[in-house]
Amino acid sequence: MIPSEQVCYLNISAPPKEIESPATTYPRIGLLCLLGITLHLFLTEPVLLRFGIHYADENNGLFEKLHPGTYVIILSFVMLLIRSRHPLTTIGRLHKPEGIYTTFLSIYVLIFSYMVARSSAKGLSFLIDTQICAVMAATVLCYTPVSYCRRALYIFIGFAVANSLIGICEGMTKWRLFEFDPTSSIAKEPNFRASALLGHPLSNAIFTSVMLFVTLGVRLSTFVKLVASTIFLISLVAFGGRTGLIVSCLGVGVLGLIHIKHARSTRSLTLLQMFLLLAGIIIVPALCLSGLYVLINSSMGERLLTDITFSDSSAASRALAWRVFNYIKPEELIFGMAPSRVIEIMDRMNLSMQLYQIENPWILMFMHLGLVAFPIWLAATFALMWRLMYRNPLAIKLAVVAYLVIASGSNSFGVKGSMYLLMVSAVICASRSVLTENPSTTAKR
Repeated sequence: MIPSEQVCYLNISAPPKEIESPATTYPRIGLLCLLGITLHLFLTEPVLLRFGIHYADENNGLFEKLHPGTYVIILSFVMLLIRSRHPLTTIGRLHKPEGIYTTFLSIYVLIFSYMVARSSAKGLSFLIDTQICAVMAATVLCYTPVSYCRRALYIFIGFAVANSLIGICEGMTKWRLFEFDPTSSIAKEPNFRASALLGHPLSNAIFTSVMLFVTLGVRLSTFVKLVASTIFLISLVAFGGRTGLIVSCLGVGVLGLIHIKHARSTRSLTLLQMFLLLAGIIIVPALCLSGLYVLINSSMGERLLTDITFSDSSAASRALAWRVFNYIKPEELIFGMAPSRVIEIMDRMNLSMQLYQIENPWILMFMHLGLVAFPIWLAATFALMWRLMYRNPLAIKLAVVAYLVIASGSNSFGVKGSMYLLMVSAVICASRSVLTENPSTTAKR
């Protein structure tokens, strides 16, 4: 489990031959975009509620339900387009270096127009706030100076560590920094789960797992990586995210084995070094597993210990979510349905079974889009994920994979939230930092 500075460049594929980001950067536009991302990072839903901003209220209009940081990111994207007198020419130039992002954005515009024409714009703020905003930010970040991206990455890691420490303290003291809405299903759970700054425990688990692998994938000292990764793993116990904890532990184990293999192949080891290495392979995992066992059996891991068999109401709710297809009309199956209709189906199901919400973003997006538009969105989404992982170190690839796996068991990108945007932004900032810090790449600039 011990991360090393060399992990940041462990990659199964060959090293990048060139930096694909454009040579031209726009510092002011990039800074504006990073400001919007930072607002999404710090102005979480619990913080906004504390200030009396109910931006997630279903009764609000479209523009009232957008996060304040979304407006800043949209403004930065518009400024990027109008930096030339001919916006269409600008879009054409944007399409060359980052084709996936701009193509995906075009698909999103068509999907949004399709959903508005089919029903109305009411209830579609999640598409702008959660998904479209992330693609806009991805495009602008490719034209942001690398030094800005690197500093933003440090802010991401610092925030993640602080959020995890708050979660650990909450798990130990059973006291929340921000209380849940009394009507929330999480507030009624018998077992305590930390909520920290991000609110929902699953959101915390997603963000923590992503930042764990991002931290291991960039150039930082071994000590910093060791301390940060330990804090992240402990906080996952406090957040009660079973999938996040399993994925994170497996990912760290894979990185550790690859690092050991890399160390053996790059230099010859003496007999004493070989003995110490073998002892470490046995002792370190044993200590980590023992520590994890102690944490889970402590008061902080009461939820994990109680629901370790995956037979709890949360797991049952995810299985029941597939029954929504029994309530979908044939025309809705083909063309999709309005967000209000999705809520209506959930309410009808909750009358006969305990289903507070559909914790599966793939099902939610299918309900919104139907057979007509869902395959297009799905193909574009996986193309975006492939582009985020393209030529990146294994640790950063694991960050994207971890997001997809953990987010598939929560609402995530199927409802309003900032996790999708934060994952995309953190991965792109880490990717640009790694590419410019890699000596084999920097020499070719």
